[in-house]
Amino acid sequence: MKDTITDCLKRFYLHFNNEVDTQNQDFLWGVLDCEIYFINPTGHIRSRYREGQEFPDYKFSISAFSRQDEFLDYLDEFATDIERASMGRQLETIFISDRLPDGDVDTYEWQS
Repeated sequence: MKDTITDCLKRFYLHFNNEVDTQNQDFLWGVLDCEIYFINPTGHIRSRYREGQEFPDYKFSISAFSRQDEFLDYLDEFATDIERASMGRQLETIFISDRLPDGDVDTYEWQS
């Protein structure tokens, strides 16, 4: 699973650098969250944001993890943290965005 996570994070980083205007990258990097969703074999119902999107199983700030220019240096550590958070569950989706508190995405989103 760790290799899959690492590949996903590399794809996100390339997409971010290619799609986001360089003038906006510093600001946007500071507000990006990484949401992790795992396959739900038990059928439990997830809570939802006001706008209807499901809450993730695991969420953290990208900028709390690393600066943009050092992201690739910490990629292995980042993937290990996500793998540990899975607690044996199967990864469904990695969603990275500048999601607002109501659930809407403001400017940027990427999904594996």
